[in-house]
Amino acid sequence: GNESPWFNLTYKTPPLPKPSVLTFKDGFVFKGPADPAAVKIKQQGAVKTAEENGVPVFTFEKGGHLIVNGGDRIKSSGEFTWMAWVKTTRDGTFISTSGGKSQVGQNSLSIKGGKPLFVHQTMISKHSLHLTSNEHPKVDDDKWHHIVVRASAGSMFWLYIDGALAKSQRKTQQEHEPGIPLKIGSIASDNSKMPAFEGQLKDLRFYECSLTDKEILRIYGKMKEQ
Repeated sequence: GNESPWFNLTYKTPPLPKPSVLTFKDGFVFKGPADPAAVKIKQQGAVKTAEENGVPVFTFEKGGHLIVNGGDRIKSSGEFTWMAWVKTTRDGTFISTSGGKSQVGQNSLSIKGGKPLFVHQTMISKHSLHLTSNEHPKVDDDKWHHIVVRASAGSMFWLYIDGALAKSQRKTQQEHEPGIPLKIGSIASDNSKMPAFEGQLKDLRFYECSLTDKEILRIYGKMKEQ
């Protein structure tokens, strides 16, 4: 008899959104939606590159960092997701944007007190939001940890550590000035007391959307297997 086509159906995992990924090939570049012609990366100080299982690894030493000119092409308002694998023994900021010396419009992702910390400061209310997790073990143990922050277009920020949701918090209006600098390995504001990052980063991804819990866990699991 005729075999029903229903039995031949197989579930396919939907493709993930495409991120802008920091990589190194004859210089630092972003691969993905961010237009390489519009995004120029300048190295300041000691930033070393290597490769681990085919993935670029960036080592930041003695205040070395990357300045991304055209960083407004890397989305940091409305819906976005930032993620990186982090290996360090010290506190420091590893991704940040800023509206200037006032720090208004700043987003920063750091290690503080051994814990991941996301700080957001709005332009209108000058309200500072600090998102961290006191319940999660410290991540300054010289081992690789997957740190993610995502924002909805509505009213929430979420922080993930090693594939699991660590903290969520309601946000105020999220606005910033266009053309803000993006820094990797340092805080973007001149008057911040947060130290520069010292340690290693790999698989830095910047998405123009707010990923789901399942998508974040899927990316974490795939990289952990490598």
